[in-house]
Amino acid sequence: MTLFEFSDFLDLADQLSAHSDEAAWRSAVSRAYYAILHVAYEALPVPMRLSISHGAIHRQTCPVAQCDDASSRGRAYLCCS
Repeated sequence: MTLFEFSDFLDLADQLSAHSDEAAWRSAVSRAYYAILHVAYEALPVPMRLSISHGAIHRQTCPVAQCDDASSRGRAYLCCS
């Protein structure tokens, strides 16, 4: 069995972003978010990774992604909803 590589999500995001529909774009953003999140998580030292729960990853990421301007609300919604 081959291990899943989260960086493959970035390739999928790139493919999805070439489509012209909103559903594909939203999926592209979501896949890119998870690719970056998990690649960054794997780059942390093991003791730090062991101290962070799955839910904590999102709680720490979402406040960074939230913005007050209307053009950025979609990003916060995608990661925090």
